[in-house]
Formats: sequence, structure tokens, C-alpha cells
Amino acid sequence: MICLIQESDSYYVNQYLESIRKTHAPEVQKEEIFRYYYEWGMMQQIVDDANTPSLFTPKKVLVVKDLLFLSTEKKPVKTQAYDTAEEMIQSEKDILEEYIDHPNPDTVLVILMQDVSVKTSKIVTKLKKKAQVYGSKSALNDKKNAFNGATTIRENCASYQLEVRKDAMQYLCDLYQSNISLWHQELPKLLAHGGPVTLDTVKELCHKPLFGTGEYDLLNFCEAILRKDMKNAFSMWQEIKELMSMQGKNAVTVFSLIPLVSSRFRQWSQIKQLQMEGYSDSEIAKELGVKSSYAVEKVSGIIQSLSLSQIQTALHKLSDLDYETKLGKIDPMEGFELFLLETTRR
Repeated sequence: MICLIQESDSYYVNQYLESIRKTHAPEVQKEEIFRYYYEWGMMQQIVDDANTPSLFTPKKVLVVKDLLFLSTEKKPVKTQAYDTAEEMIQSEKDILEEYIDHPNPDTVLVILMQDVSVKTSKIVTKLKKKAQVYGSKSALNDKKNAFNGATTIRENCASYQLEVRKDAMQYLCDLYQSNISLWHQELPKLLAHGGPVTLDTVKELCHKPLFGTGEYDLLNFCEAILRKDMKNAFSMWQEIKELMSMQGKNAVTVFSLIPLVSSRFRQWSQIKQLQMEGYSDSEIAKELGVKSSYAVEKVSGIIQSLSLSQIQTALHKLSDLDYETKLGKIDPMEGFELFLLETTRR
């Protein structure tokens, strides 16, 4: 069988994987799950493995991350095996499509699609039709997902009988609903403090996603980039680099930063388009499946004076950078700094 997970947050990915394992292959232990980090030309190897019987258990579980050919924006470099990049892409699609039509019933093939906004294509449509689909928490058409970030935060607080003031709860949801992994690191601090938890308590105890304990958050960082506020953008970037240096994970963290900023720009582009069509903030929140219009109101205020082309230009530059860093054509740290310089230059 084939399962498709559409999710970027590692917390939700692990939740779905565990649910799939328990439901479809309970005899397979967590450590026995085999993971592929896809590279161009690897699809035949993955399919051959999926078709090979397991030697130790009745079933086996394979997880494949980031099938690049599912995105129309990512193309391989030319190889000796193919005359053009397009031929390689089509070959990979054909191999996957053949397996979709004739899957091995004794293999649970889990395809992890972290870019939930990937454009619909023939192969993606077929994959979604044939596979059991999990997630898509951030996708526009999935408003009833069982693993909703804000709901998780509220339920966690309620289960521990932790009293949280209304404005503090809203602030927590804004900070962590897209980063539940970080929320579970911060929750023990609030439990140790005890209730009632006020907004000041949260700001004092909890780290902001990505940027540590400084005054900057992702919203301000993205705003500085799009407003061409070079001074503030590079000041925040310096803080990020210092935090990553302390963690000793520069390249890995930058790899995660690029899609994180891209996802925010993509959301802002959607909000801007709906603004131009005359939607109110509450209508935009409903259209995009956002539980609270508070977050939309904040973004609306920021992008009111920005053009749609400004947002989309930055988004396209980041998409190109993401692709080139994954191919190893450019150092992620240098590439992101160059993106900042080009985008904030007046």
C-alpha cells in the first residue's frame, strides 16, 4: 500500500508515521522503518526495494522524503544517462506511476511531501487518488485536520488543568501552532510556573520560534525583508547566526530556515490576493482555513502597502535558492545572505 503525508512540521510527521505503522504494520518496530532521502535518479532503487520481500517481518515500511520531481519548480542537473533534465523527470514519474498502479501489498510505502503547496500535476493527482492521504494541515482545502496546532496547544493546557489567560493563549497559538515540536519543549516551563499564565509570563519564559529569546520573530524578519529594511533585516540575521552558532548546526538550520520563510511569503501572497479581491480579514481567515482572524489581521496590516509582485518576487528567489542549496550548487549560509542583500537593496 501507499501512504502520502503532506506536512512540514516534524511533530505531525511523526504522529502520522506512528499512526500508519500501528494501523498497517504493527509488527514493524520504529527502528526497523527504512528512510530514503531522495536524490535524482533514485526512484528505481526505491521501487526495487519496495518490491523486495521483507526477510524478518511479514511487512515492511519505507519512508521516502522529498520526491523532487513532484514539484515543477525543481529540475535535476543533466546526467550522462539522459539527454535532458526533462527526460530524467519523466522517467522518475513513469517509475513511480507504474508502482502506484501495481503496489506491493506487503510494503507500506510512505511518501513525505513537505511542500504542501506543491502544484497539482497528473502524477500528484494520481498519487492522492490511489494513496491514503494524511496531513495537509497547511493546505487550503483541509480545514478539519485532526492534528490542528492551535487545538493541540489548547488541549494540552486543559489536560494539565493549566489556567491560561485569553490573550496569553492567543499569543501561544500564534507562536507555536505551526511548530508543535517547539511547543512541547516550552510547555514544561509553563507547567513549572503554574497558573494563571499571563501574556507577560509567556513572553518572559517562552522562546520564540527559531530566533531564541531576542526581540525578533519570524513576522518581523519577513516584514523587514519585504520592506527593504536592510539594517533591521541584517541585524535580525546576525542574531539568528549567533543562535545557530551556539547550537553548532549552521547549515542544517539554514536549510530549515529557507522553506520556513518561503512558507510565510507564500501565505502572505495568498492573503494579498484575497485582499485585492475585496475579502475582509475574517473572510480571508475562513477561506484559508485559519481558525482565528487575529493572525490574518496582523499580516494584513503589514502587507497593506506592499504589492503582490514584491511578495511573489521574494518567494520565487527563495524557491530558486532552496533548489540550488539542495543540489549543493551554493552554500546555504552564503546563499541566504546574498538573497537578503539583493532583496533589501533599494
